[in-house]
Amino acid sequence: MRLALTLFFFCSGLFASDIWLKGSGSEFQLSTAGSPTQAVWVYVSESTDTKVGVEMYFSMPSLLGGENVELWLQSHFGRKEPPILEASYLMTSAMNSPEKVDLLAVRRSQGLGMGDFLFLDEKKLASLKVGEETVETPAGKVRATHYRSTSSEQTLDYWISEQAKPIGLVKLESRGTQVFSMSLKRLVRNVASKISPAAAGPASPDTIQLLNLSGGSLPLVP
Repeated sequence: MRLALTLFFFCSGLFASDIWLKGSGSEFQLSTAGSPTQAVWVYVSESTDTKVGVEMYFSMPSLLGGENVELWLQSHFGRKEPPILEASYLMTSAMNSPEKVDLLAVRRSQGLGMGDFLFLDEKKLASLKVGEETVETPAGKVRATHYRSTSSEQTLDYWISEQAKPIGLVKLESRGTQVFSMSLKRLVRNVASKISPAAAGPASPDTIQLLNLSGGSLPLVP
């Protein structure tokens, strides 16, 4: 779960496109030590004049063993400057319906705010820039801008390209408390979102506990 949250916060933070076509996004190839390569999908779940929704699909090992658990995270942001997180929802293959979750509270409880992850402004990005590079991905060679974010326990290198909108991310490498890499496999269109906010109920005690336990190990992305 903590890796899923890391990826979701990070990818949502790169959502700065002017083009918000519902169903558009990216499929990534995720590699972690000792685990098979997995697919991560991030895509636009809703796009209106007032808000934008982003949903992530991820498969993770079950805490109880056995088959992997499928997980979907969806958040809605107001179309303002800066964008404001309005609501978040979570659903797994073990749930009968989605649950509304307060991801802001998860971050506050750990002393970091959503602003540590979401919507990096141009000035902040410029301070993190390493250079312009051509990177190899499963999708092919992509010309991208290389950035690096560091904290006391984590270093994230990531490459962003205009060619990969609306998400923008083409490659991500993490070193420190969490070691993994993620590369663009392909751009996707017409992806149907899994979560229906209208069907969501309140977060269960088990979900709240899981999110709070996971939140403490997320890396800081300035």
